[in-house]
Amino acid sequence: MKRCLPLNPVVSEMEGQVLKDKDLVYDLVNAFGSPLNLVFPQEVSKNHKEFTSLFDDMEVDGKILYAQKANKSTALLREIIYQGAGTNNASLPEIQHALANGCPAECAEAGGPKTEEYVSHSVFSGVLVNIDSISEIERVVLSAQGHNKKARIMLRLSGFKAEGVQVLSKPTRFGINVDDLDTVCAYIQKHNAHIIFEGFSYHLDTVAFSEKRIALDGLVKAVFVARKYGLTTRYLDIGGGYKVNYLEDRKQWDRYMTALREALLEKQPALTWQGTGFGLRVHCGVIQGNLNMYSYYDDTVGRDYLYELLKQKSSHADMSFIEFFNQTRITLVLEPGRAMLAGAGMTVAKVDEVRKNSNGDVFVRLDMNRADVTIQDLELFVDPMIVSQNEEAKKEKLDDGCYLIGNLCLESDFISRRKVFLPHCPQVGDLLSFVNSAAYISDFNSHSAAMQRTAQKVAVYRGENGKLKWVKDDQYWPKVTNEK
Repeated sequence: MKRCLPLNPVVSEMEGQVLKDKDLVYDLVNAFGSPLNLVFPQEVSKNHKEFTSLFDDMEVDGKILYAQKANKSTALLREIIYQGAGTNNASLPEIQHALANGCPAECAEAGGPKTEEYVSHSVFSGVLVNIDSISEIERVVLSAQGHNKKARIMLRLSGFKAEGVQVLSKPTRFGINVDDLDTVCAYIQKHNAHIIFEGFSYHLDTVAFSEKRIALDGLVKAVFVARKYGLTTRYLDIGGGYKVNYLEDRKQWDRYMTALREALLEKQPALTWQGTGFGLRVHCGVIQGNLNMYSYYDDTVGRDYLYELLKQKSSHADMSFIEFFNQTRITLVLEPGRAMLAGAGMTVAKVDEVRKNSNGDVFVRLDMNRADVTIQDLELFVDPMIVSQNEEAKKEKLDDGCYLIGNLCLESDFISRRKVFLPHCPQVGDLLSFVNSAAYISDFNSHSAAMQRTAQKVAVYRGENGKLKWVKDDQYWPKVTNEK
């Protein structure tokens, strides 16, 4: 049975230009090894403008904090800071990295789980501390007293409830329950000699529009609660999760998802290794469960997603969220990671072997492992692009998809536990490029198990004459003459 179920990726302008320059790609892999992460700082400036232009269109005071945990690249960080964004940081090393690369302390935010050293450094440096618990605010006060400073804080809230029909936002390990808000505000009022209150935030592990609306409405309500204690809100930080569209064709996405379900029901040949269902399972001939993956195709992403959210009405302010920010002049803060890095990087790996197993499945082994290109060990439903070493060589067609496997001596080291449908069978020495890997995919899970190399980073950018140039990641500095 011949099948063709491609999942073709969206390719950014810089990614497309780099892939056309095959000699450059091969030179870089030969110089720095496989796998290799290429990052494109100039794509970041485009993404930044997408959001700032929306602020202008809505006449809303806005501020962007780049979620630094999305990628460890110094080049991308520097470009983002140069464009005027601040940073959202999840650890002491991230704070130090941000400040060392030009982010002013007043534009940096300390979030995530906090050690004593992390709290102390943030308070001393004047970084805004995003408070996750009552005990954490007590630690901040003690640190401020010890340093004889006034700590800048923001309260991260959770446990939001919708008005009317009982709907709750998704549970989270982060944030202070909104039911404890009066207690916390009273504490801040009591310790105002050591605390500067600046606003509220939330963290939601979801891109569900309905849950975000509930949470944002909860922050609006918190603004009115804080006023009762004499606390003025400067910022409302609504985090990230503005979606990125990875695929160019919805029909391909829908077709693959249908085929996956049919394969699990044995209505067509297997589409995944050993019947992996990615959260789906078959019980009594019926598909049950939910797909455990990122949604790789969405019609509304980025600034459009944000605009649709802000157009909604706040039940607590009796106006749209756009109007609320217009009238209060509270600054809307975003923490985009994925959306800020859309199209800003790719991961390239060398093909080391092509073979068939005893069942006739085609295995393509790459000089990389699964941890080099995954989202929190979730399956990547985007096909790589072949960069052929020899364009003149005969291209062998595949009757069915192939599995991409890694360089670790582990049965579990599958780059893809689903069959990938490529335009032709790769050859040994070819390169596979996983585009749009900058956010969370390329280095969030990377490790050096079995002493295998981890991917180095190279920053590729367009020079003043339009020609592609490259430097090692930490040697890239934005220039005034760069295109913006």
